[in-house]
Formats: sequence, C-alpha cells, structure tokens
Amino acid sequence: MLFGHGDNCQRHYQSVCVHRQYPKRCIPWQPNIFFVYAQISSISKIDLVQSYIICLGCRINRWIKMVGKKFLTVRVIAAILLLPVNVMFLIPALFFDLSVPILYHWTTWVSIAIGVPATILSIKCLRLFIQNGGGGTPAPWDPVQNLIIKGPYRYVRNPMLIGVIFFLFSESLFFRSIPLFVYAILFLLGNMVYFPLVEEKGLIKRYGGAYLTYMSNVPKWLPRSKPYNPE
Repeated sequence: MLFGHGDNCQRHYQSVCVHRQYPKRCIPWQPNIFFVYAQISSISKIDLVQSYIICLGCRINRWIKMVGKKFLTVRVIAAILLLPVNVMFLIPALFFDLSVPILYHWTTWVSIAIGVPATILSIKCLRLFIQNGGGGTPAPWDPVQNLIIKGPYRYVRNPMLIGVIFFLFSESLFFRSIPLFVYAILFLLGNMVYFPLVEEKGLIKRYGGAYLTYMSNVPKWLPRSKPYNPE
C-alpha cells in the first residue's frame, strides 16, 4: 500500500461524495502525495480536490466543536464558582465568625440530614443543565438554550435554588450561627423578589409559550405531588 491507505482511499472518497460524511481515514494530506495519488488513481484531480476540501472542512469543524466544548467547561466552572460556591461557602467563611461545631450536638446531625440532600439536589440540577441545556450555564448572564423539564424540574421550577437555600439554613444550624441564619433568610427573600421580577420575565421572553405552560403547571417553590409531564 503506497501511502498507508491503499484502496480505502477511493472507498472513503466515494463515502464523502455520496453521504457528505467525514471518513475516519481520509486521502493523504501532504500536497505532494495528494497529487501523486490523483495521478495513479481513477479519481480525477477536480473530484479529489473537492473531497480534500470537504475532509478539511470536516476536520476544522471537529476542531471548532472540541474547542467550544472546552470553552463551555470553563464557563460552567466560572458560573459555579461565582454563584453557588460563592454564596454557600466563600461569603459565610469570609464575613461570618463561624465557631467549630460540636459534633455530638443534635443540631449538627439535623443540619447534616438537611444539608446533604440539599447538596445532592443542587448537583443533580447542575448535571441536568450540563447534559440537556444545549450550551450555556446555570448563570443568568449565560443561560442555557433549552428549557429543562426533567428530574426535579418536573416537580418545582426552582429546585437548584431551593437546594442552595436549604443548604444555607443547614449551614447556619451546623455552626449554630445567628448571623448566618439571617443571611440565609435575606438570600431567600431576595430571590423571592428577584425571580418573578427579573428572571421569570427573561425566561418567558426566551422560551415563550412553552415556559408559560410550564409556569401554569409547576409551582415556583412548593413541589407538586406528582411529576409534570409536558407531553
């Protein structure tokens, strides 16, 4: 096999012409080998150049998608650091005098019983954003493209935010901190004002009637007893 491709080249070329799909192994990429192959094969130079351009375009497209996925990962990490990590960990650690918890006290175990499910809920919602969002992040300045009505979102419209709020209350109980408890209340009240006045309007503008239907069937804060089926 002259160039390590053999007769596969013509079959791959035909696959490109018929299906316009990127072949796993393509025509040799070095220009000198490329034109030598054109002379010894039954493929005309024009058709071979066409196939070469198609393959090159597919390779570039794959590279763009790969870079886009990596960039999306950076955006998601930035959104996580700026929102839930900042609200749940950095602000309490920097602005509140948190004492070492008493592990055998009943408040510690109650806080763990509340905080662990709340954390799991928030992580599950974050995974839904990444897997089904169609790009974008949980952050309001870089939203996902798709309306997500899966998992916890079939019961309540703000499950991730609910998880964060319950975590903050469990955190205040864990450290037995009244200022942190007040911070959790203020965070709750702030979102109860912000969500209907700002975020919901943006969601209606982005998703239109689909979100209005979702609003009319799924509560904002108190989960419904049965999962909503949008179909």
